[in-house]
Amino acid sequence: MLESSGGRLDLTLTAALTDVAVAGRQVRALTFNGTLPGPTLRIRPSDRIALAFRSELNAPTNLHTHGLVVSPEGNSDNVFVLIEPGAGFDYAYELGDDHPPGVFWYHPHHHGNSAEQLFDATLLASPGERE
Repeated sequence: MLESSGGRLDLTLTAALTDVAVAGRQVRALTFNGTLPGPTLRIRPSDRIALAFRSELNAPTNLHTHGLVVSPEGNSDNVFVLIEPGAGFDYAYELGDDHPPGVFWYHPHHHGNSAEQLFDATLLASPGERE
């Protein structure tokens, strides 16, 4: 768990294919910081989040949130951001003073490939890793 302090949360999320246990079986999945699901982020109304996103994937990707009431433009929750393999992007989110509490979700959302990136890790693997 990563928690904001003093109105800020500064973090790095690295997207990579990792071998993880799911329902007692080893699978190769897209992970954030090596875990599935990725780290839990504890934030509060009026927080600012500086998220350094790094991709170790072999396909373009990005990051999208569900439930955060933040801008969909620029370097905030913009689903049209394109992060090339091996590259990074610095996201910045600003929560309003009246942001509602809740349980929210983040995931890859490369336009046209979000389902594939969530459910078919072979598409993110290099040709030598594909079965």
